[in-house]
Amino acid sequence: MKARARVVALARADGSTYLHELVSMPPLVLRPTPEALYVAAGAGGPLGGDELELHVTVGPGARLVVRSVGATLVLPGRRRDAPARLVTTLEVADGARLAWQPEPVVVTGRGLVESVVRGEVAASAELRWREVVVLGRHGEGPGRATLRTHVRVDGRPVLRSETRLGAGAAEFASPAGMAAKRVHGAALAVLPAYAAEPATAAAPDAWSARFPLAGPAAAGVALGDTAAEVAARLDALAVA
Repeated sequence: MKARARVVALARADGSTYLHELVSMPPLVLRPTPEALYVAAGAGGPLGGDELELHVTVGPGARLVVRSVGATLVLPGRRRDAPARLVTTLEVADGARLAWQPEPVVVTGRGLVESVVRGEVAASAELRWREVVVLGRHGEGPGRATLRTHVRVDGRPVLRSETRLGAGAAEFASPAGMAAKRVHGAALAVLPAYAAEPATAAAPDAWSARFPLAGPAAAGVALGDTAAEVAARLDALAVA
């Protein structure tokens, strides 16, 4: 299955935000509410071999919060070596603010997913983003995930990362990687205020850390045994 969805949020003269463009294609179903735009699953999966793309544009001065109705459940497809591919593109214009706050991605025991996030952020814009991945449901082995994040601010890279998770990935069992933890969380904050006062590095415990980036941005990572535990650690890092 291939599907593409798109939203364009623009600002009115009074400073309020409206959705100028809203295009859904099952299983990517976009549902606006007064407090946020929700991504709902219009079908099961994604399955291995599926290609889903979501493009979010926040125009100058606009504000948008994106959440999901529930967790994304990655299931195996007919070909065990074919990943489900999730591509998210985020464009945040001058003076705009975007908060990306979806529920976790759960990769089932034989599931395989490739998640690609691309961000283009203006120098005066704000982006707060987080991603939580759970490897396996209760009582089953871990699935596999490859996470790629490429974010630029004012045309300059601030974050280019690739993380491989799950059985067979060197980072999974290594003490320098996930140490066999089942949940991985990452967060990024791009804030104009960081240009004048960069974020400080911090490691509140053995399973979470915050670090400044080369630009008006800071990143955080957290590991744990449950999604709630990792979410709490990301909250404590005060990144996004």
